[in-house]
Amino acid sequence: FTTFVFHGYVHPSQTGRGIGTFLLDSIERRSRREAHRAPDGERVVLQTGVWGQNLAAHRILESRGFSHIRDFRRMEIDVTATPPPPVLPDALTIRVMARGQDEHALYETLETAFADHWGYTPIPFEEFLYEIEGVSDFDPTLVFLATAGEQVAGAAICRPSHAGDETIGWVGTLGVRREWRGRGIGQALLLHAFGELHRRGKRTVGLTVDSESLTGAHRLYERAGMHEVRRTYVYEKELL
Repeated sequence: FTTFVFHGYVHPSQTGRGIGTFLLDSIERRSRREAHRAPDGERVVLQTGVWGQNLAAHRILESRGFSHIRDFRRMEIDVTATPPPPVLPDALTIRVMARGQDEHALYETLETAFADHWGYTPIPFEEFLYEIEGVSDFDPTLVFLATAGEQVAGAAICRPSHAGDETIGWVGTLGVRREWRGRGIGQALLLHAFGELHRRGKRTVGLTVDSESLTGAHRLYERAGMHEVRRTYVYEKELL
């Protein structure tokens, strides 16, 4: 299906004046004008996310025919103290990505790992590179690979900040190939990331996770000591 994703904001001093409704109606009209770009016979949906506590936004969306379809949790952990070291199965190691060498392996690992993720759509290698490297705080020394010989079993892409906040380290993507799951690799990558971000002076590490992940990722993060600090509700409306 084709998805038009949008994010809408109204300054707190201007709420209650119909601005949110006006923006939402304008976005829907524009999306309907562009819906012809979708392949014939494909579903076309309009999608957005709102914070759980923003009850006014929930009411507006529901009044315009949007349905709540998914939740994503923001989870954090205090890493003031040195995190415990990761424990890996025999024959596996964690290393930093080598620029100019590991990009394709990283791409293939994460594409494979997220193939069963909600909303997954394959992307070309070039687009993948742009998404991870085309941001100002990309740091290849915060991209970790769990390897068994020449094979990459899992990977984590971390960042030294999030949304301009330099006080928090961020685990942007973490995935393990299906055939390697259930061996503690995801937790080892996570603990390795905590340790490295702590070493760089971060005292909080965060990430976002699908509450209904088929792999139960949020339970992994809870076992590692993370807790939910905010929830985003995903709303969707079918246009075609």
